[in-house]
Amino acid sequence: METAIVSLVCVAILLIGTVTTVMTSFNAAGKVADSLREWEKQSTLVRATDITLTPPSNYNGGTIELWINNTGSIGLADFGKWDLIAQWQSSKVDQVGYLSNVSGAPGANQWSVSGIYMADGSGEEMEPGILNVGEKMRVLISLSPAMDRNDICMITVSCVSGVTAECMFQRK
Repeated sequence: METAIVSLVCVAILLIGTVTTVMTSFNAAGKVADSLREWEKQSTLVRATDITLTPPSNYNGGTIELWINNTGSIGLADFGKWDLIAQWQSSKVDQVGYLSNVSGAPGANQWSVSGIYMADGSGEEMEPGILNVGEKMRVLISLSPAMDRNDICMITVSCVSGVTAECMFQRK
């Protein structure tokens, strides 16, 4: 009789352990599947996003005018969440700055969206405030300290999906 009770307890512990292990495995598999779905969604967003930069062609100082072109296959927005980093020289000293996004005219080490335009330069007609496919966005940048003559500046722009583009230009 005593061995029957011990055997019954051992079988119960074995069943509880097996059920717990199986449930934990199912929960872990569900979390892995959710993670893979999120990764695929983010990967699709990155593949659909592409931007190019058109630097100022004849920069003589002051506010920098940069054009960002949407060459991907989806519209882009949330410009306040974009990153803009500038590397330049001032008085022969290398400068690196993470520039803050502002609305209106940019102050020292800031950038702002001045407008979004169709590829031909006319004003945007659909979805105001969204950089749609084939549109270009005019960005104004203010660096402090200012660039000296003949110095080179490299600007890196990263949109929300993490896709980046770079351009370089020289102050005349």
